[in-house]
Amino acid sequence: MQSFEIIRRKIITEQKTALLRALVIATAVLGGAGIGLLWGDASSFHGLVRIGALGSLAGSVALLLTHPKTS
Repeated sequence: MQSFEIIRRKIITEQKTALLRALVIATAVLGGAGIGLLWGDASSFHGLVRIGALGSLAGSVALLLTHPKTS
């Protein structure tokens, strides 16, 4: 019975970590897109590309920073 509790706690911890990681990545993407909106003109094609690129770049950096370390 004790091993079941240990496994349950580990699963809950992993779910919380995954949720936090997803929130960090989503925040970074929205922040990057927000910077793109402030920087560029959203009414032009190049402005939209810049917004998407900055959002994607910010999301990629957040993904790398939140990646679990492997040993």
